[in-house]
Amino acid sequence: MPFDITLRPSDSLTPRELDEIWEVTDRYVETSRAHYEAQLRALPEVGLWREKGGKLVGLESLDVYRVQREGRTSIIIFTSSVVIDDRFRGRDLVLRTGLKLFVRGKIRRPWAQAYWFFDTFSYKSYMILPRSLDEFWPRRNHPTPTDISSFIDFLARQRYDDAWMPSSGVVKRSGLTEPSRCAPARLSRATSAAPEKQFR
Repeated sequence: MPFDITLRPSDSLTPRELDEIWEVTDRYVETSRAHYEAQLRALPEVGLWREKGGKLVGLESLDVYRVQREGRTSIIIFTSSVVIDDRFRGRDLVLRTGLKLFVRGKIRRPWAQAYWFFDTFSYKSYMILPRSLDEFWPRRNHPTPTDISSFIDFLARQRYDDAWMPSSGVVKRSGLTEPSRCAPARLSRATSAAPEKQFR
C-alpha cells in the first residue's frame, strides 16, 4: 500500500491536523494531549504518514541539526515521539522518513558525517535497528566503543540535560508511558525469543 510522507514545520500544524494526531496518539501513548502537543512543538519538524486516501496513520517528531565536536561537523537526525497505527507497522515509514532527511542534509553538507539519534519508550522502535542497519549502538554482545559512547553522551547531555543517566543509557523522565492498551506484539515464537528484543 502506498503512503505519503510529508515533512512539516511543527508550528504549521492546523487544529484539524492536531485532532488527527491526537486520535492516533491517544490509542498508544498514555499522556495528556497538552503535554504531547508541547513535546511535538518542541522540535522544529514533524513527519506525517498518510494513506493515499489522506487518512493519518502515524507521525514522528524531527530535529535535524549540526554539531561541532573535536574539530568535526556532524549532521544529527533526531527522531522522537514515534506513533504508528498498529495496522501499518512494518512498512519502514521511520526509515523512509529518515532517508529523506539524510538526503536533504547531505545535499547541503555532503562532506559531513550523518548520524541517526533517537529515543524510544518501546522495544518496537529499537528493533528497527538490528533489522535494518549494519552498525548501531547500543547492541547485544558488543560493548559500545569508547568514542561512540562518548559521542552519545555528548548528544544526550545536550538534549536531556540532567535527565540523562549515562551509566544506564536511560532518560529518567519523558512524561510518556506505554499504556495497557498499547499495540499488541503479534510475533511468532521465534521472533518473540529474538535476543535483540530481550536486550536492554
